[in-house]
Amino acid sequence: MQQYLSVICSVIEETDYLEYNKRKLLNRIFSRIFGNNIISKVQTALLHALKTDNQDVIRKSISGFKTLISIHQVELENQVIEVLVSLTTSVICDESMKQDISTLLNKSKLDESQQLTYKLSYLNYNSDEQLLDNLAKFPQLLTQHFNQINLIIDNCSELTSKALETLLKCSNKKNIPDKLLDSIAVLLASTNSERIKSLCCRLLAEIAKAGRQVTDEIISLILVQDEKKKPIDILKLICKNQIISEELKTKINLFSDIDSTTNIDRKTLHKFLNNMRQEFQISRKFSHLSIQKLLSFNISLNGNETKLEQDLIDIFALILIQNPEYSENQFIVNCLEKAILSKTINEKILNAYKEVIKRTKCQTKNFESVLDIFIEILNKSDSLVKIHFDILVCIALASESKKITKLETLENNIFNDNEIIRSWSFRGLRAAYDRGLRSLAFQQWCDSISEKMEENTPIEVSFDFDLFETISALKYIDFDKICDKPQNQWNRELLIFDLIERISMSEAERFQFYQAWLDIEEHQKGNSNILLKLLHRFVMNNGASFHECYETIKILDKIDFEIAYPILLNSKDAFVSLKTKYLTVIIKQRLLNKNGTSCEYIESLALKMISKFGLDISQKLFDALENINNLAEFENIVNFAKENKIKLSDIYVKKATIPVLKRTLEIKFLGDRIKGIDRLKLGTYLDSLLDQSWTFEQLHDFFNIVNESNCKDRARYSIFVLEIILHYKIFPKKENYDKISTALKNSAESWLKEINKIAVEANFSDRIRVKTSRELIQELESRNSHNANLKNLGEEKLLNLIQKIKSSDLISKILDSTVKDKSDRENEEQLIYISQWTKDHIRQWAITVKTDVETRNTNSEDYIVEALAVIKQANFIETRFHLTDAQILSCLIILNANKDQGRLLQVATGEGKSTIISVLAVFYALQGKKVDIITSSPVLAEREAKEKEKFYHMFDLQCSHNNDKVVYLSGPKTCCKEQVVYGEAAQFQFDTLRTEDSSKIARLATSISDMDQLQIIYHLLWKQLISMQDKIIQLDGELYLLYGKIKLEQNRISLEYVEGVDGFCVHLQPYPHFSDQFQYIKLD
Repeated sequence: MQQYLSVICSVIEETDYLEYNKRKLLNRIFSRIFGNNIISKVQTALLHALKTDNQDVIRKSISGFKTLISIHQVELENQVIEVLVSLTTSVICDESMKQDISTLLNKSKLDESQQLTYKLSYLNYNSDEQLLDNLAKFPQLLTQHFNQINLIIDNCSELTSKALETLLKCSNKKNIPDKLLDSIAVLLASTNSERIKSLCCRLLAEIAKAGRQVTDEIISLILVQDEKKKPIDILKLICKNQIISEELKTKINLFSDIDSTTNIDRKTLHKFLNNMRQEFQISRKFSHLSIQKLLSFNISLNGNETKLEQDLIDIFALILIQNPEYSENQFIVNCLEKAILSKTINEKILNAYKEVIKRTKCQTKNFESVLDIFIEILNKSDSLVKIHFDILVCIALASESKKITKLETLENNIFNDNEIIRSWSFRGLRAAYDRGLRSLAFQQWCDSISEKMEENTPIEVSFDFDLFETISALKYIDFDKICDKPQNQWNRELLIFDLIERISMSEAERFQFYQAWLDIEEHQKGNSNILLKLLHRFVMNNGASFHECYETIKILDKIDFEIAYPILLNSKDAFVSLKTKYLTVIIKQRLLNKNGTSCEYIESLALKMISKFGLDISQKLFDALENINNLAEFENIVNFAKENKIKLSDIYVKKATIPVLKRTLEIKFLGDRIKGIDRLKLGTYLDSLLDQSWTFEQLHDFFNIVNESNCKDRARYSIFVLEIILHYKIFPKKENYDKISTALKNSAESWLKEINKIAVEANFSDRIRVKTSRELIQELESRNSHNANLKNLGEEKLLNLIQKIKSSDLISKILDSTVKDKSDRENEEQLIYISQWTKDHIRQWAITVKTDVETRNTNSEDYIVEALAVIKQANFIETRFHLTDAQILSCLIILNANKDQGRLLQVATGEGKSTIISVLAVFYALQGKKVDIITSSPVLAEREAKEKEKFYHMFDLQCSHNNDKVVYLSGPKTCCKEQVVYGEAAQFQFDTLRTEDSSKIARLATSISDMDQLQIIYHLLWKQLISMQDKIIQLDGELYLLYGKIKLEQNRISLEYVEGVDGFCVHLQPYPHFSDQFQYIKLD
């Protein structure tokens, strides 16, 4: 297309071109319509070029429009203006292109909508704040402005509110891109500003009202907002635009029907509790909205609805376990205590009450009564025996929180063989002892332990409650570990030994464990024994693997004691909580905008990473980043890594930016999809394609299709496919993506041909397409309908021949092409198709053909098909391109010529004449014939000979050129010994003359140097001759040649004064009676 544009632009740059067209055939000059049609056609051609994806073509088209306006004062058509305006908003339009378009639009008439877009496209501003101020004045925003606002939201916290307000003012919220919507979601989740949360919710409501669909993540975020943000109203709007889960629909309907200001009826409460239970089963937690709604109800428990009340109390228990801060809610605590007093107890209720004891220090309305019930239950062996341990823990925790006198339960269990029960009993009794309550059983147990230790150690044992508490929690005791140690180290040695035995470590793991703990003792100083005690307590109560324990110790070495202590003391899952807290610290270190980000969001993000990747991968992801300046992009990386099952080895950069890390992961994940190729080359191609706006998802889909192929060489073919897409800059629009996907679903051997077709269509015209073989044959027949020699080559026959030659499963009948399959145990022979041949196969085939060429029928259809198929494969090996249908058809026409006649083919530019000639040269040279290829110049001859040398060599053929590089003396030239010789016509003639009679000197005339410089003069002469026809008019049967500029005024034709000479007219005598006398006629 570009060359056609160049012609159009060069023509219209001539100032009088359009005037010539207006004067063509004077009898039509009075109709001005003709001239306008010419202009319209030029605009249509240039407009067509504007709609392509090729920047160079677009630039040329814009240049053409500038010429029309500046030289010919042409008004641009509305359709042209529309496309130019839309171009200013496109990513393909760079700054210089925008300036040129601005020049065009400033001289054109724009409608209101076009003016609005134009002003937005050329908005001037000096800062982000000024940009937002300017955008607020416009009713609609362009995609580029949504992207700019996205950057402001992600990177400029002080302007976040203003950016959201600007979005609220725009009327085309439905056009907000997905990326900006994701950024709004991350902002809503991460901000600690109530104002920004309110703006985000208002904006999401407006977006939903505009008909825009949102993600499930946004729906989840809306659910956790408080009622001031009106989450249910927003969710109702969302339901109108998209399909949502039945559970969510039920929740929305339920919440809408409930009036929280009145007593809720039992039926509605039952539905609501069922909805909350479903919510918990799905996400393992309750939403903030559900909890708030439940607590807003006026609920009265009268004991008549036992099942309903038990459901309510179970949910209250789960709420407390999820968030112990609700221990301050008196209604929830009263409900729990009421359940305990009625002995309708389960494990959930007791676990929740443990949190109440720790938070309230037993300062509840009914604690004393609850304690009595606990003791009563423990003194009886009934159906509640399975919760005895949890009740014991509650009593021990209560003893640690306040002074209680009822210690019989703890005393009864201090001598228990189970170290967990024994440990909790000791903790409760020790707390009572510290508050002045003496227990004989407790004293006896301590004395017995002291005696046992004195028996097993050589030193006197001091009375030490910390040591006794340690021993109460031990499952494995080895006094040999402390015999030679001072008593202040006994706790450490006993706890470490018990941990090692519980976890069953190998010798190597024991060494790692000790080494890690020594690091803690060095860094945590006096707090290491406290951490060891709490770590042991957690492992004792919950169990752990070596990896979990070792990972936790490494974390304890990296975070402050003040952070680790409360987690080990209170957390239900200390290992996860410690890892989450450690990642939280790292996130805060990397995060540039700490002040505007809520701690809850950071902890949630850390927990998500721990649950998705574990600690090692999470930590390595953070090590790969220098900082986190964009939370939305970072969350995108986290989700991206999870979807693609990231491994430690996938992360190989350090202190990079988020985009660089994302790009390296994309290349690594894509590279892993294709095996057995040059990783560096593949990585380079992928990086360049991603730069050209091909998305990870598109390339991933391509590789999925590639891997479905059964071809062994699919990896090698796929790299060539990427190379073509990259080299020809195939734009990643949906049309091209669909075409490539379809092409890759065909046989791997046809990929390159199909992708080349797509490249041609994408680069040269959006209207041009490669013709099918049937279309080519039909065109051949229509243009040669008079040629009787082609009658024997019917359409179906030619189609059949072409398909055979292109077939990927064609087998040679000449060469015994079988090999042993080494992977086959039975050593069965496996056929190798011609399309799978290597250079060695081709050389072997050529030698076989040349050996028995005398006995072979080289004119047979089978031989021609096989020969062309082999040559086609050789061409592919050498060039990585298959022969096109046009090239194969050309060869078939030549090879099916009559014996007494030749063939003269007219092959269009770009169809590959050099390739066709080389194919035919091989075909005839294999028959032992000498092949002379005549070129238009010696330069071309030399170039072709060098480029095709390797191609001919595959067939054991030699080629050369006959240019005289040295002074000729005598005898045949060296090049004549080769089977294929390239040269210009004059050189072949000279070689023939001197070979036939070497006694004479012969030299034909050759081209004179620099003759090509006269082409400009030839062109000007030809142009002048062509222009003469526009100056000849017929009046009253006579012909006149007009010189000057014709002007039409009031039905009168006049010749204007031109370059100092009056216009004049030459009367032309009828041919052949021209006279030397000219008649000059002056026209006013």
